[in-house]
Amino acid sequence: MSHSEDIQEVRLPRAAASNDIHSGRYLLALCAALAFGIVIVLQLRQEWAKDESWPWLLLLTAMFVGARALRELELWLPGEPILPRLAAFPTRRRRITGAAYILAGLALTALIIVRLWPDYHKWQGTPIFWLAALALISIGAWLVGAVGHGAPRAATAMSIWADTRRNRWLEAAAFLFIFALAIFLRTYRLDRIPPGIYVDETNGALDSLYILEGRDASPFGTGWYGTPNGYIYYMAAIFKLFGANWISLKLVSLIPAILTVPAVYLLGRLLFGPLA
Repeated sequence: MSHSEDIQEVRLPRAAASNDIHSGRYLLALCAALAFGIVIVLQLRQEWAKDESWPWLLLLTAMFVGARALRELELWLPGEPILPRLAAFPTRRRRITGAAYILAGLALTALIIVRLWPDYHKWQGTPIFWLAALALISIGAWLVGAVGHGAPRAATAMSIWADTRRNRWLEAAAFLFIFALAIFLRTYRLDRIPPGIYVDETNGALDSLYILEGRDASPFGTGWYGTPNGYIYYMAAIFKLFGANWISLKLVSLIPAILTVPAVYLLGRLLFGPLA
């Protein structure tokens, strides 16, 4: 029996909707916080606000009030409560091992910082430690696995989008359509929109060509107009693979722009479920 069938068989009492007076009050508070926050953001763009701290305090207040109102409106709609699908918690030995990996990665990171702090131009030998730190922290996070506690979501979602084979196929088809549309919008008339080559592209490309020519550029430093050299090294790798030409210059932006779509899909599905 599937997990969704287990959930559907458990008949829990209906979640009571919020009191109409209280719901209206919190909805009004949410709208007021949004409107007030927009006004404050517009004021923060003015010259006089750059040296003042109280507009930022008002913005934080608006954010807090809006978040509080959203919290109270979470169970606004009546319906069947949804049991959370809890992730399996790892064993104690696995958690300890994962924590040890993460601590080792943090120790390597601290070593790199100490090494680069006097002069980040003296970076030779540090990238291997940086990559090892990334690997250790990633493995440690995988070993640790789930943390915290599951929270039941608001009502009615299960009745709208049940976890069935049909809905899973529909979700996959919808994602493929969105992904194809995203690729089309990023590549349509790429030779004309935008027209020409932008100055950020040319200056970043020049820095990457200098690296290919042998310039000793620290991957932990910055290049033209504060561009991180890690991105410049990535651009240099694209030029090395496909040549220093116009299409390579566009691929530098196209590749992460396209890969962002499935990444955001996976994150959104994890946070809000497949319907979102």
